[in-house]
Amino acid sequence: MKEQNEKILEIAERIRALRDILEIPAQDMAKATGVSVKRYEELERGERDFSFTFLYQCANCFGVDIAEI
Repeated sequence: MKEQNEKILEIAERIRALRDILEIPAQDMAKATGVSVKRYEELERGERDFSFTFLYQCANCFGVDIAEI
C-alpha cells in the first residue's frame, strides 16, 4: 500500500508541475477533466487515486502522451 501511495504522489507532482509550467489555472483543469475544483486539487495533492479518464484528460490538456504523466 505504501508503494502505491508513493506512486500516486509522484503522478500528482508531475501533474502539478506540468500545470505550473504551462500556467494553466486549477479551475481550467478541473473543468477540462470534469471534476470540481475541490476534487481536482485533492487529486493534484495526491489525496485521491486517479481514474484513467482523469489522467487521459490531463495529458490532452498538457499536450503530452499519457505515459509522460
